[in-house]
Amino acid sequence: MIDRIRKNIGEHSYIVTFNDEKERNFILFIHGILGNYKESWDKTPSTLMMGRGFVEFEYGSFGYESGIIDLSNTDLLIDGFILWCKTHLKNNTNIYIVTHSLGGLILRRACAKLYNSKKHEEWTLTNVDTYEGAVKGNHSSVKNDVDENSTLITRIASLINTDVSRTYSFQVDKINTVLVTNKRRGESIIARDMESKNKKDGIDVILISCSAHKKNGENKYYDKNVPNIVNCVSDPKIGKLIHATRLNIFSMIKEGRIDGIEFKEGNRAARPANEKLSYGPDFGGAINEKQFMPAHLRYEGRSYRASEKEWQEFIEIPYRPRILIMSGLYGLPMDEELIQNYDCHMTDVDENSGFNIQSYWMDRQLMTSILISHLEWIESNVKPINKIIDLLSELSYQETIKWTMIYHRWPVFHRVFEKSAGRDSLENIGVWLKDVICKKEQNIPIEHDVFYENANFFKSDRIAFEKRIGDSSLIVARETNQKLIGENNDLLSEGIKGT
Repeated sequence: MIDRIRKNIGEHSYIVTFNDEKERNFILFIHGILGNYKESWDKTPSTLMMGRGFVEFEYGSFGYESGIIDLSNTDLLIDGFILWCKTHLKNNTNIYIVTHSLGGLILRRACAKLYNSKKHEEWTLTNVDTYEGAVKGNHSSVKNDVDENSTLITRIASLINTDVSRTYSFQVDKINTVLVTNKRRGESIIARDMESKNKKDGIDVILISCSAHKKNGENKYYDKNVPNIVNCVSDPKIGKLIHATRLNIFSMIKEGRIDGIEFKEGNRAARPANEKLSYGPDFGGAINEKQFMPAHLRYEGRSYRASEKEWQEFIEIPYRPRILIMSGLYGLPMDEELIQNYDCHMTDVDENSGFNIQSYWMDRQLMTSILISHLEWIESNVKPINKIIDLLSELSYQETIKWTMIYHRWPVFHRVFEKSAGRDSLENIGVWLKDVICKKEQNIPIEHDVFYENANFFKSDRIAFEKRIGDSSLIVARETNQKLIGENNDLLSEGIKGT
């Protein structure tokens, strides 16, 4: 990719652009009273551009002689700012403006003047979104908050990435995806009738939940060559949305907006693990500190019973089952993917909006799109998909995916147990998954609506798999919001017996 070129404009302003004709997004910084682009923003613009989501953005700073402004008559300054934008930003598609102090007043008056203008000019406002108080503090705190992991940089990145991810072009792509999905419905039905020997030559994909308990040691630097879900999707736009959503949740945690209501764990910003979270490559940033670990080793809850050696031997198998781990912060990372230590849950709530974290991953069926795009990537780059095994432990995780968009393309096996459901099934999920890892089978031999025993299962439980959630013909435990009596009068915590 070509490099950006810096061009100074007068004494107080500059732009950094690509020397081509391509239309690009632009981020403009405007300093406040008694400020200038060097002192007010320091390395904030250039550091922000190091993030993966901004590699094709252009940026710059509009400046002015801030010490001698007549605040009673700012028309000359406002007109000068509008002319500057029309001259230097006329070829940019979307312009994101970050202001401080008086810079915000300049922008407001310029927006009002453009909005009220009766002339139909080419360069004008089409949409105005304001995010006031994005960075709290006084003049000095903004000047000091310019390191790579600062609240300022992560908040700006989060707001812009969120806006970019909601563009009209993506909505069109989503419509096209639905059309393509419908077109493939018939092809998939035919594909399911393939001979058994061909079916068994495919890849199994397993979905499991993350865990509250995580390991914090033996961390390493981020390695871009280690497989990660962002780079293993068929649609690059989905990869950008993963980073944008991760960064949005990361920013909300850092700003003290996320509350662990379900488990009464309080504000997530105060959790030790979250205090150390950095704006690294896993969020589309550039910081690479020694605090990453493969996801399968980071999680150490009841579902993660295999040893590090067993995991390593399993991962080295060429056509092994692929394991995706559903996470409130990371979405659907791969088992090898390098992640940081963190502390949040899918049901945690954003105090500002009232929405839980799950809703951000369900927005426009994002989690479903991630899964579909990854499955398509596997079929294009590895082998056809044989089946999907849903080992997700709770309905709050299962319901994050719209399974009706999956069923007509690939066979799905939703796990159920005869005696346990919800979190009570975590131990036995771990037992079953460890067997898969240790047996090193390419394809897992299971059928729908058949009980399977395992001598290591707790409470002499049995596992089965259903085609649709809740549709099994077997008598199994079901997750519910209250404790109910089962058919044999056994009290099942968070579950009931019956279909």
